[in-house]
This record gives sequence, structure tokens and C-alpha cells, in this order.
Amino acid sequence: MSSLVLGKESYESSKNATHDMPEMTDIPLIEAINRGAKIGMIYTLLVDLQLDDMVHQNERWSIRFGKAGDWMGQSLAMADTTLLSANLKTQHYKTLVDLYYTPAKLKKWGKSSGLCTRCGKEEAEILHMFSACPMLRVFLCEIEVFLKKITGCNVQLSVMLVLLGVMDSTEGIEPPLYKIRRFLFVAMAIFQLCIATDWIKKEPPTFEGWRSRLLAIYNIELSLYKLKGYKKRHRGERIWAPLTKWLENQDTP
Repeated sequence: MSSLVLGKESYESSKNATHDMPEMTDIPLIEAINRGAKIGMIYTLLVDLQLDDMVHQNERWSIRFGKAGDWMGQSLAMADTTLLSANLKTQHYKTLVDLYYTPAKLKKWGKSSGLCTRCGKEEAEILHMFSACPMLRVFLCEIEVFLKKITGCNVQLSVMLVLLGVMDSTEGIEPPLYKIRRFLFVAMAIFQLCIATDWIKKEPPTFEGWRSRLLAIYNIELSLYKLKGYKKRHRGERIWAPLTKWLENQDTP
């Protein structure tokens, strides 16, 4: 079965998929980020830094977070220099800023408690809606299992990876994970798209819906890379290599 057919079938099945009710569990690192109070600072700062010299970024992270050597500051400074281009980062974070609930948006919409529409217990701020809501646990776990299966790596969907598309390690990244970093970035961007699409629905997104989007973008991306010539095609094949290999194994009798 070709990847195009598989992607189409996944898309069709996702439209009729039933929504399962996840179990309520805790998420690590939530307290360390202080309920998302610093997340808004991250987006604003990244937009400000997109044209800045990379050498000064670690210092500015530390100043903004009020503590030299801060774990999150170091992680994000490392991400700036080793993982993501300025254009990708800016687009990624601006998208999230535009999507999450703000006091101004809640006021514009009229009477609202400002609570999460899924669990109804926590404020609908970005950290909760995209990562910490207990109603997302099954969805996140299914994605994590799938990514581990197709990459062969121990992928952990930490808060940093889910929200920012970067791996939270100040000691560098293991070679296998480093090679698939772009693929993980795309996978997490699609996860955020699923959350944004069903933003105010009580049911969480489904794994089938996420996978169908991933396969659809995979087919489009490879087609576009082929049209751009050999160098671009090679880059696209390298980025999508984990998924390509997995799909080939699915086609094998």
C-alpha cells in the first residue's frame, strides 16, 4: 500500500473516529515552569531575538528569567544555536501566541469563566491547553508510542518538546535524536494544529486525526521537494526518513 493511499485512508477514518476519554494524570515539569507564567515571555523574547547575535542570547535569557544559569534559559539558548532557524522559531511561537486564550479574547467573546473547556478545572492558558490538561494524556501517550516506533529512539514528549518543538537537554542531544530533530519539530507542529483546530471542543483530538495530518503533509512535502531539484529533494528525504522507512515496512508483506 502506498503512503498516499495510507494517508488518504487515515484521513477518512479520522473523520469518523470516536473520541476516547483519557485518564487524569499529572505531567512532569509543570511546577518548574510555574503554571506557564514564563511561557508568554518566551514567545515575546524569541521574536525580539530573531535577528540578534546568537552569542548574546544566553545572557538575555538569564536576565529575563532573573537567574543566571536558569535551566529553561540554557535549554532555549541551546535550541537557538543548534536546532532551529530564526524564521522557523518565529513562525512557530507566533502561531501559538495567536491561538491561546488571553484576557482580551475572553472579554471579546462575552461571558466566560476562562476555564479549560475540556476539564473545566484549570485556567485556559497556553501551557494547560497544549500540554498540561489531563484530557490530553491519552492523545500525547499515543503520539509518543508512535514516534518511538517509527524512529527507534527514546522520544520523550516533554513540555519543551510539545510546546516549543525543542528537546530540553543542556548537555547536548544524542546523535540518533539529533538526526530526527526536524522531523520531531514537524510532528509537534501538527500536534499543535490538532489542538488549535479543536480548541473549544470538550473532546480531545484523536491520534488518528494527528496521524492522518502527518501523512498528508508528508506526501505534499516530498512532492514539493522533488519539484525544487536534487538538493532540496535530498533534504526532504533526509527530514522525512523515519516516516518513509516505517511506511516501507508497512508495505512489506
